[in-house]
Amino acid sequence: RDLHSFPTRRSSDLEPDIRVAYAPNKIETAEWLSRMAGTTTIVKEDVTVSGKRHRAMLDQVSTTFHQIARPLMTPDEIMRLKGPRKDMGDAIIEPGDMLIFAAGHAPILGTQTLYFRDAELATRARLSPPEPRRRPPFKLIVREAS
Repeated sequence: RDLHSFPTRRSSDLEPDIRVAYAPNKIETAEWLSRMAGTTTIVKEDVTVSGKRHRAMLDQVSTTFHQIARPLMTPDEIMRLKGPRKDMGDAIIEPGDMLIFAAGHAPILGTQTLYFRDAELATRARLSPPEPRRRPPFKLIVREAS
């Protein structure tokens, strides 16, 4: 999918923005998703061993730990997200991976829900959306000065 296939879907002004992304086809989209996912810190251990060459045991062992920032998911890892498996008729028969970004929360690596294969979810998907709530008309009260 392309970058433009990941719009922000807002169910109301009071709920957070949620973005859902599937395995991209373009590296530019994968790079954008990698930046959206953010970074993490990993600890790298370096061990240095030194001593006299002809001894059975080396004398000096030094261990150093480094904290290194890295992308939570690299563009390459995002490009390798498992896509949905489809049959010969292009119908989805097995779910793929997805990334879920909710404002103010860590990204989530999940699996697509095949709602059309679940009787209860398929029934809910066919429901009409609720009517928007309407505010009562604003009443202006004007008092005359006495």
